[in-house]
Amino acid sequence: MKIQEKPFFAVQKTPNYTTPINQSKIKFAQKHDTVSFGNRFPMSLEKTKDLANALTTSTSGVRRIGKEYNEIIEPLTKGVMAYCAENKIKNIVLANDTREITSKAGKKITQMLIDNGFNVHVQTKGFTTKSKTNNIAPVSTPLLANATREIAKQKGEKTFGILLTPSHNPWEYGGYNLVTDEATIAPAHITQQIGSLMEKMAKGEEINTKVSSQKGKIKKINPLEMYNKFINKNVGFDWEAIKKARVPVIYEDLKGAGKTSFPQFMKKNGVSLEGHLSSETPGPNPVDKNLSSLKTAVENHKSPLAMGLANDGDADRFGVIYKDNKGKAQFMNPNDVILLIEHHMFENRGMNKKANTVVIKNHATSPEIDALANKHGAQTIQTPVGFKYIAEDFVELEKHGKKVVVAGEESAGLTVHGDIPEKDGLVALTLLVELVAKEKKPLGQILTNVKQNLGVHYKTKLTNFEFANDTQKNTTVGFFDKFLKGEETEFAGFKVDTKKTQAHNEAILKYKPSGDGTKLFLESGSEVLLRKSGTEPIVRAYVNAAGENPEKAAGNFEILNNAMLKIANDNGGQAH
Repeated sequence: MKIQEKPFFAVQKTPNYTTPINQSKIKFAQKHDTVSFGNRFPMSLEKTKDLANALTTSTSGVRRIGKEYNEIIEPLTKGVMAYCAENKIKNIVLANDTREITSKAGKKITQMLIDNGFNVHVQTKGFTTKSKTNNIAPVSTPLLANATREIAKQKGEKTFGILLTPSHNPWEYGGYNLVTDEATIAPAHITQQIGSLMEKMAKGEEINTKVSSQKGKIKKINPLEMYNKFINKNVGFDWEAIKKARVPVIYEDLKGAGKTSFPQFMKKNGVSLEGHLSSETPGPNPVDKNLSSLKTAVENHKSPLAMGLANDGDADRFGVIYKDNKGKAQFMNPNDVILLIEHHMFENRGMNKKANTVVIKNHATSPEIDALANKHGAQTIQTPVGFKYIAEDFVELEKHGKKVVVAGEESAGLTVHGDIPEKDGLVALTLLVELVAKEKKPLGQILTNVKQNLGVHYKTKLTNFEFANDTQKNTTVGFFDKFLKGEETEFAGFKVDTKKTQAHNEAILKYKPSGDGTKLFLESGSEVLLRKSGTEPIVRAYVNAAGENPEKAAGNFEILNNAMLKIANDNGGQAH
């Protein structure tokens, strides 16, 4: 693919990277109290330390609202430039989602990068030298991650990605995420370096942020073309079977970046969607309460194979609506989506009974995933919550000859063998369409059959509890410490598998020294997990109750769920 080099917009003579380039940017700066600092670091040391900590400890980048978001753009970008200059990385792939706040941030970051000698690879809309148009087109996470890796391959040089999205968070949020040229969210060792450089600059140390004494250039790219080529080569969908089956698919983009990705990806491969919705919701999060329009559309469709597919704001997460055996539209739990795709990979995509197969999941994800992997002779690896941990394992395992059948998390993110090591909501949806095309059965019926053949039944639930302070949060999560230490061996009348519980939690600490809550494994096969949010006054309580039949699983669930409710309520928690 030929990359075109064009000037971006008029470059100011002043070295001040935040100088507005037109009247609209001046008004934007005044409205949001943005201040020009020139070469001075634009944030106090105390705030910089907090920002560096947030960057390192978050599961995926930094997210802020309004003015607070605008305040972090310059310090984070200076940190990224310093890191890239130190590591001789000249190429930056930049994208934002559909939000106005991220789009404006993208323009500001682009100017900073160009002034410091970086070449900025972007997808633009209507970009011409004559019109001086400079709007960066919205790009979804899977496309940006893949483009970062592809640019590195094309150039034979290190490349870095900046993705401006808060993903599924509410519309008033902005996000700042970092992507490596392995197509992964930047791991801790990189974010720690960036945070350290930011702190040095905040202390007044002279840190180089220039990669060249010459101005950088804008390089126009087409991430969708790159993605389509990569996916067809490495994941390889059976497009002929999909086209022949004519599965009725209604897509909901929730006004996110998926609207410029999924329908176009389908169209490029000869598949027409039955319908395309674009509803603005409090998310844009593809959860049950936000997909009412999609539910109605699916339920009104005559075909029992009809399904509703959705993506979040940056299209790394999925949402699925299916018809039950009565023809009523239902929301599919993300755990069940992962289970179906795992089934599809084993049964229809040639991964069954193969050596060196692995399934990766975070430890909050349903044990049904483990049960199906075990049935097919695959190993299961559990990580802390946060796809960056899954991605690191994915990359290392595949490098050493393992085949990662599926890697997923209960919050609606997954990838599969051959795909990028990052959440890919587009591939997830396409795999479901291919599954129905191959088996010629409704999603609900396939799911029922898979669960019936597991040999064990589960009932699963997540409850978020809100607390007034950190002390209450810590006390709640700390309730499980006595089981972890072996001081008590029975929870809610169920025997705790102390050895397995200790081994698992020790493994989690190797990924994340600060820990990720405490998970108890019960000898009955059930699991319970308490983990606190790092950004909200919330403790998440996960119950995965096992039983030899659905009735037994439901009974065990009631006992375990009530026990978890009592722990939270006794410490001041309110179900949220």
